Amino acid sequence: MPGMTDAVLQFLKLNLAQHKNNGTIQEINADGMAIPGLVNLEAEKLEKIFGAQGQAVYENAQSLLKQAYQVGKNLVS
Repeated sequence: MPGMTDAVLQFLKLNLAQHKNNGTIQEINADGMAIPGLVNLEAEKLEKIFGAQGQAVYENAQSLLKQAYQVGKNLVS
């Protein structure tokens, strides 16, 4: 539901601006996260679940983990 997501992000950004706490919102687009815990699964398990697309799903999940790590690292640096 992109419309709902856009509205929530707009609300959060407005809220941050209103309180003037210099907060930031960083988005991580997590397309393809179809099942809970997917980012913790190994490539072989994902190949069993998703067949030929398993490797691509694994690589996407690893990319999301790296993005989340970098956002968190930037937050405390």
